[in-house]
Amino acid sequence: MASERFQKTLTSGNLKIKPKAANISGLQLADLIANPSRCEILDENGLLGRTLGTFTQEIIEVLKTKYDRDETQTHGKKFL
Repeated sequence: MASERFQKTLTSGNLKIKPKAANISGLQLADLIANPSRCEILDENGLLGRTLGTFTQEIIEVLKTKYDRDETQTHGKKFL
């Protein structure tokens, strides 16, 4: 994507980093999504080394409905 598209969306030119102790709801939501997403990708690649918890599985099922996909491929999931 072009940088201009991001610049139109960003509210500031500065990256704002807040500590976990600030208890900001947006950061908590990001954590709620990020960890299950990571676990899903590691599990698909045989690298998780443990069973997924029930809550994590529920979040993954919700995330699966949000992926951009066609008949043969899911777009936007990255294994880094």
